[in-house]
Amino acid sequence: MVPAMILAAMQTDLAKFATDLVNWVWSPVLFFLLLGCGLIFSVATKFAQWRILTHGYACVRGKYDDPNDAGQINHFQALCAALSATIGLGNIAGVAVAVAVAAGFIFGCGSSASSAWPRSWRPRGHVPRHR
Repeated sequence: MVPAMILAAMQTDLAKFATDLVNWVWSPVLFFLLLGCGLIFSVATKFAQWRILTHGYACVRGKYDDPNDAGQINHFQALCAALSATIGLGNIAGVAVAVAVAAGFIFGCGSSASSAWPRSWRPRGHVPRHR
């Protein structure tokens, strides 16, 4: 019985320590520190995040598209390709971390993948021919 009581005491001490640590880290001081740093960097870069955002929006809308330019895709298609690659790599990395951390996750991945396979088996042979 003594080891169980010691284990319970250690768990409550660990929970109290974790709670104190979270309350110390996520305090109003951190909020104002992050807000101040964001304002300092915004002023130092002359609010580049807003200037570049409007330029990016103009690019995606097609303001700079020229049909005579070299290449086969426009700006919007390039953005979609880059985003899909980024999101796909993030999903792959997320699965790798989850498998490394939680061994039970392998079963979850396998069961969800096996239920998704039949949906990907439907015939798609006509798509590449008519592109």
